[in-house]
Amino acid sequence: MLSTKALSFTQSKPGGILVATTGAHLLCLSILVALIESTKGHVMCSHCAFAPWTKSAKYCTAEFRSQKKPWHLNPHRELFVLGTLMPPREIRVLNVAEKPSVAREITRHLGGANTSRHNSHGVSYSEFPFMLRQVPCKMVVTAVRGHLLEMEFPPEYKTWKAHDPSVLFTAPVHRAPGPNSKDLELMLKDLARQCQWLVLWLDCDREGEAIAFEVLETCQQAAGGRLQVFRAVFSALTHTDITRACNTLRQPDKRMADAVEARQYFDLRAGAAFTRWLSLRYQPLFPELSTQTLSYGPCQFPTLGFVVERYLRIQRFVAEPFWSIRAEVRRGNTDVRFSWRRGRLFDRLAVLALYELCLEEAAGGATVTRVSEDPKTRWRPLPLNTVEMTKLCASKLRISPARCMHVAEGLYQRGYLSYPRTETDRFQPTIDVFGFVQAQTPSSVWGNFARTLTEGGRFTAPRSGPHDDNAHPPIHPVRCAERGELDDESWRVFELVVRHFLAACAPDARGNRTEVEIQVAGEDFATAGVVIADRGWLEVYPYSNWVNDPLPQFHLNEVVALSVLEMTESRTQPPPLLSEADLISAMDRTGIGTDATMHEHISKIQIRKYAIKNADDRLEPCKLGIALIEGVQRFALEEGIDLSKPQMRAEMEQGMAAIVRGEQRQDVFLQGALATVQRCYAALERNAPALDAALGQHFAGRAQVGRVAPIHAAAFSSCRCGASFDLRCHVHGADQAPGVAGADPGPGGRGRGRGRGRGAARGGRAGRAGGRAAPRRREAPAVVRQERFLVCPNGACGLVLPVPSKHTTTLSAYAHICPICQCQVLNVRNAETGRDHRLCPYCFNYVPQDLHPGLAELRCFQCAHTTCPLAGGRSSGGGSGGAAGSGGAGRSGGSSSLTPCGACGGQGSLVLRQNPRWCVQCSRSPACQNTLWLPSCVVAAAVDGLCGTCGPRLQCDVRTLSLRLATGHNAGALLAVGEDTLRGVCIAGCNDTLSRLGG
Repeated sequence: MLSTKALSFTQSKPGGILVATTGAHLLCLSILVALIESTKGHVMCSHCAFAPWTKSAKYCTAEFRSQKKPWHLNPHRELFVLGTLMPPREIRVLNVAEKPSVAREITRHLGGANTSRHNSHGVSYSEFPFMLRQVPCKMVVTAVRGHLLEMEFPPEYKTWKAHDPSVLFTAPVHRAPGPNSKDLELMLKDLARQCQWLVLWLDCDREGEAIAFEVLETCQQAAGGRLQVFRAVFSALTHTDITRACNTLRQPDKRMADAVEARQYFDLRAGAAFTRWLSLRYQPLFPELSTQTLSYGPCQFPTLGFVVERYLRIQRFVAEPFWSIRAEVRRGNTDVRFSWRRGRLFDRLAVLALYELCLEEAAGGATVTRVSEDPKTRWRPLPLNTVEMTKLCASKLRISPARCMHVAEGLYQRGYLSYPRTETDRFQPTIDVFGFVQAQTPSSVWGNFARTLTEGGRFTAPRSGPHDDNAHPPIHPVRCAERGELDDESWRVFELVVRHFLAACAPDARGNRTEVEIQVAGEDFATAGVVIADRGWLEVYPYSNWVNDPLPQFHLNEVVALSVLEMTESRTQPPPLLSEADLISAMDRTGIGTDATMHEHISKIQIRKYAIKNADDRLEPCKLGIALIEGVQRFALEEGIDLSKPQMRAEMEQGMAAIVRGEQRQDVFLQGALATVQRCYAALERNAPALDAALGQHFAGRAQVGRVAPIHAAAFSSCRCGASFDLRCHVHGADQAPGVAGADPGPGGRGRGRGRGRGAARGGRAGRAGGRAAPRRREAPAVVRQERFLVCPNGACGLVLPVPSKHTTTLSAYAHICPICQCQVLNVRNAETGRDHRLCPYCFNYVPQDLHPGLAELRCFQCAHTTCPLAGGRSSGGGSGGAAGSGGAGRSGGSSSLTPCGACGGQGSLVLRQNPRWCVQCSRSPACQNTLWLPSCVVAAAVDGLCGTCGPRLQCDVRTLSLRLATGHNAGALLAVGEDTLRGVCIAGCNDTLSRLGG
């Protein structure tokens, strides 16, 4: 009889059946607790491990052993089976790697020749027998290709012009499989239903942990939540590391996944809102940008800011002359150059006076006043982390950081290098560094040096740097390779990593530094030389040099003859443009991005045509990049927010690190981060004219392009001023790659369809499929585009209106005058469908916001005007649609109420009128005399959007104005070059635009 606190069992015979004597239908958890209490063992329910999930079996774990004989529990039959009477069925373990190449390495090391290949939904997987956690298993190994799920907006938010971009800060967001991940999702669900355990072999960093939880969620959903989940932790795809990972399985870290999810959530909302606002505003304003997606990223803009700041510093640099004194002493056949201790002076007369004093005494020679000799040490490099590797590849190998990471990841997947994404620059004592050095002794290139370390007693423990991410060791080689095994680029990166690793394990370089100082007429001159005694790590490290430069013998108080004494003149030089290594250092110093994402941000600003790499491999901003940074800096001081500076993103990175440490909740972090970025967005909207002007200094405005375009048809239709519009057509080629249309160009994520390490939003740049070389980006073909404009030849009016320019549409004048703006309506025919529709060219560009707030374009079938026979829409703004304000004399721009009238207590509304000069007048005029006359330079006006500053302050809707100014009017910094229309002009006092325009 075996007794426990909860159960008692009777054994029928030795090696036979133990039958429970207390109760039936006992919960598996109760039996499990009783057995653990009585035997201090570990239990596995044989029924639950193989049958479909049931509530009573939810908490079953691994295996129970007593006296080296397995006991197995079947709670649904209330019995235990001892020995061979009821052997456990084989457990199926689903192993999921991040890339197919990693899955192949896992299969090769664990399965060997016993592997069979299978296919599910077009995705291959492997099976082989294995003993995992002392349990016989059938291992099923497959892989995803980066992120399985994408964070995205619902379909109704995908059309850019359907909503104001600001709604994206609060719009619903959900996660769903990407269009290229459907096959992976189906495969995982099928395999999960057949398995009992799930082992996650995703890369061991934040991004990998996030992908691990995506896989976990998908598999548990298919398996009914019954899968036991384990996380494999490894840093290299070697037999030792993979076997160790099998023996040290742990639970996945939800906090790391939460940090990534928070970043994805934030980057999607911020990136999409800012990108849509910038693109929708400036693609219509500047024809050169009509095919350019103007994207914003919280890391992308500060990265660009560093590049532009250095460029502008060079442009603003003013060279200054300076002077110095140089002396030389000839000893034997050697000329020894001495430098002036004062260095340089910017006062020529002062240097000249000192130089003349020296000349007077030069004939008598110079006196040696000091001779010193000190030991000098060049320390071996710290172990290699990701930031240093990308900097070295950029500066020493001329391989871009993005390309370096791609190559290093390929070497890792093929088992040559350890995991290449790590912040760590110190080896833990448990790592066999000496063994990794021994692995390099067969090399025909550096094998001899490796043997001097392992067999010659010169092995030195690597230095410990200040960084440790507690996830991966520093980057190091895990096996030897010869040049013929790798392509040229892979070999160069591999060679750099190996040589750096061997250098880190070698002795420091040692030498002696001699310094000699001489004096002439009280002025001191000095020189120094080095004699290297032991090159140490420099023997294997060609990327750094220490020149052996001995000095001739000098003696204290010796008088030496001067062979040269001259006064030199030079000029100060500006700093060079930033190299990619310089930029990575700046990003690392200020906390922009992580070691795994910095290279992506540098690549992104080049893809977006914000910056380019010049012939010297240095980053030079394009005019679009300069304009954007100059624009946001124009209002940075006033608003206290500078989107080009790294502070906001650095605080975000610190917040995400706090989530990983468990010091901050994800929801609290997101609440603060989104509140900050919404303030930035509001500041950008308020200061849009400043950004308009900045871009206008670099790009020709649409009005400027339209006025000089060739006339396609003269006297085409009637303008509101009574003159006839000319139809002009501008044809140009697209010299920039077209942006993504109709999709969020938000940040991407790792893997298929996305860039590694960024938030998983649809529309990101293509990522790398596991194990395959990234496809070369195709250059966009030259596209010939035409833009059509209606241009009024009346100098007093000069209105320029862009009209639909698609090559499949034809335009003609339609016999109807718009009651809102008095322009003649156009007929638009689609040649592909044969269908016609009408639009007013003015309302098409300047939508009456009282009728359709937030709408970017208006066609007649959408219009809600109540008296126009062509109007076919419904008002979304509650406006009456009347042709004029009630009781007012003169012409009004439709129902153009700006805000309630304060003079009459809100009984009337302030409306926009022309009588004949443009004014803002109470709708109860002449009963209410409240009138604001607009400056005389205003030749056309329309109601624009809502004022985000005055509306909340006055607790009512306050609409802004769009004002077109007379040709040639000097609006100072208010207008971009070539533009004539001001937008966002508020009459309620939040800006001084009207006063700056004059009377």
